[in-house]
Amino acid sequence: MRTEYGAEVEKGRVRDGVFKTATGDKHGAFFLRCPTTGERLTLIVADGETTWKRESMDGEPWDHVSVSCERRCPTWQEMCWVKEIFFADDELVVQYHPAKSDYVNEHPFVLHLWRPLVSPIPMPPKKCV
Repeated sequence: MRTEYGAEVEKGRVRDGVFKTATGDKHGAFFLRCPTTGERLTLIVADGETTWKRESMDGEPWDHVSVSCERRCPTWQEMCWVKEIFFADDELVVQYHPAKSDYVNEHPFVLHLWRPLVSPIPMPPKKCV
């Protein structure tokens, strides 16, 4: 996960209420407009170093970004833009499609980006992706 977010991202940071965080925090909530689609995205960012410990989550820590739109799921283009903002170019980040029995659907139009802090994510052969 990036150590700093740009000025445009910081402008979209939620600074009051239950989701408030301070400039420079690696975690927080953001309202950002995707420049390529014009869609207003709601982002909840949880960095594994801070959030995982604070929330007393079990297991290995993960960086995580949830991305939602008001009336539809985010597009591939929007998810790529979010990945570029919050993760370094050389970081592998995944979206999971869990077994149906493991679904947790808190919001009908949200997708997630995940990156474990300790274990490497396996990759298929490069020519296949």
